[in-house]
Amino acid sequence: MHPPRARQRADGRGARRRQLTDLKALLGVVGQTRCVLGCISQLDDGRFFLEDLSDALPLDLSEAETASGFYTGAARLAPSLTLP
Repeated sequence: MHPPRARQRADGRGARRRQLTDLKALLGVVGQTRCVLGCISQLDDGRFFLEDLSDALPLDLSEAETASGFYTGAARLAPSLTLP
């Protein structure tokens, strides 16, 4: 997978394109920024996971903070995720 390339906008300022990455494609990725989209789920034992159609990754939300916003059901916000 290639990193996103900068492109020129009509006003001359550069704009960055982002590409979504499947969770399974994160295997072996260290020190790079990737954009992911998934659902945060919580098991009965209290553990949290980020899931997409390709995989599920365990999350440590012990230092996560809630923020103002619109939440549905038992939705929670994870503003930043650190992968081991």
